[in-house]
Amino acid sequence: MKALEVAFDISALKTLGQKNVSVSLRNAAQEASDQAGEHLAKLKAEIAPGIDTTKVDDRAKVKRGVASARAILGKDEGHLSVRGLGGLRAATEDTQFKKLPDALTSSKEALSAALVWHRRQIADQKFRLKALASQYYVVPSGDVAGECPLCAAELISVTQQNLAAELADLKKDAEAAERKLDDVCAGLEKMLSDFLPQT
Repeated sequence: MKALEVAFDISALKTLGQKNVSVSLRNAAQEASDQAGEHLAKLKAEIAPGIDTTKVDDRAKVKRGVASARAILGKDEGHLSVRGLGGLRAATEDTQFKKLPDALTSSKEALSAALVWHRRQIADQKFRLKALASQYYVVPSGDVAGECPLCAAELISVTQQNLAAELADLKKDAEAAERKLDDVCAGLEKMLSDFLPQT
């Protein structure tokens, strides 16, 4: 919902020589002033108590804040909802929203780890299959050869032993290694959205 616009029309007063035009203009000016006062009162109720709208610097702060809020809320049509401003201010008091910075930090770490796995998935077309198979791989003890979790064959050749070592190494991180980057990003987006105030 956008903020109400100042609504007064002086188009009927544009013809010179009209009777009582000065009175009509004074009345229109008063009406505009009254509406502007109402809008200013609404705005003052939404901005921080320490902001003095009679001071140039403070008005500049409000202007910068509104520009930032427009960017955040995706509003580019030249106006911003007073309700939207109130929502932004209320968000700073929301206990869940206050946890967002920590959640962003952990999300960055999770994304960095996911990118490492993603690069390995790109480098090796079978990497995700290996990661999935590693969840079922039983690491042998002693000199016993490992067994392929897919075909149950012993892993005895050099190539197979290298595969066995890779499966054993992937086993502890199998789930993360197997996940697609898109799935990781979708999960992080869902998790972060839970920290945003519900409107």
